[in-house]
Amino acid sequence: MSDFIESLRLKHAKLSFVVGSSDELLADHFQSSINLNTELSKALLNIPLAKRPLLVYPLLSDIISNKTSTYICLVGLEILFEPSLQIQAVDLLKQLAHDHVIVSIWPGDYAPAERRGKLSYSELGHSEYQSYTIKTEDDFGVISYQNLIKEFI
Repeated sequence: MSDFIESLRLKHAKLSFVVGSSDELLADHFQSSINLNTELSKALLNIPLAKRPLLVYPLLSDIISNKTSTYICLVGLEILFEPSLQIQAVDLLKQLAHDHVIVSIWPGDYAPAERRGKLSYSELGHSEYQSYTIKTEDDFGVISYQNLIKEFI
C-alpha cells in the first residue's frame, strides 16, 4: 500500500479522493473495490423513488461492510450526484469512512488553494453540480492519480 493511503489510517475520516484517474487501473491495486454506479443501482432498483434518499446511506454501509479488506477503492461515484437521491456526496463518503480506509476516485475536479481546496462535480448550474471546500490536512487526503500511481510503482 502507498504511504499516502497508509497515512489515512490516522485521520478521523479515513477518506481520500484521487482526482484525474482511470478507475480500472487504480482499482487493480486494492484487494477490494466497489463500483457504486453498479452496486447502488442494483440495491435501489426495487425501492420507490420517494424512499431512496433515506436508504442510500444504509444501503452503502451494507455494501461496504460486506468487504473484509481494510482498504476499499470506490469507483463509479457518479450515482451519488443524482439529484433525486438528495445527498451530499462528500458528507456521505465521510460517514462511510469510519471503519475502512476509503480511496474514492473523484469524477470531478479539485482546485487546490494554500490552506483550503475545492472539490467539485459537474458545471455550476447543472442539476448534478456539487462543490465542497475542504481543508485537506484536517479533513481528507486529496492526491492526483499521477502522484498516487508513482507510489505504487
